[in-house]
Amino acid sequence: HILPDGKSVLWYSYHDGKDTHLPSNNGDDDGTIPLYEQIYALAGLTMYYRITGDTKALKDILGTVHAFQKYFFLYTKEHSSKYTTMMRIPLQNELLLN
Repeated sequence: HILPDGKSVLWYSYHDGKDTHLPSNNGDDDGTIPLYEQIYALAGLTMYYRITGDTKALKDILGTVHAFQKYFFLYTKEHSSKYTTMMRIPLQNELLLN
């Protein structure tokens, strides 16, 4: 899913045969976009790129990393910097869902 900024890419959590779903519906992660799910998608795409050299895949890889930096990376005085493990619904509604 390309985000409205045109630079960031996030991956759908699942496809139920009819619709695709960006937020997770898995236990504690329900209603969030978990970073670990995005990392798995990135890992698979990166392996595909290594094998094929497909430049479209590379563009999606870079877009996914951009999304990590823009939406999951936090800067706080207390922690200097860190990544959050999930994105909550309010941000999803504003930025991601049609």
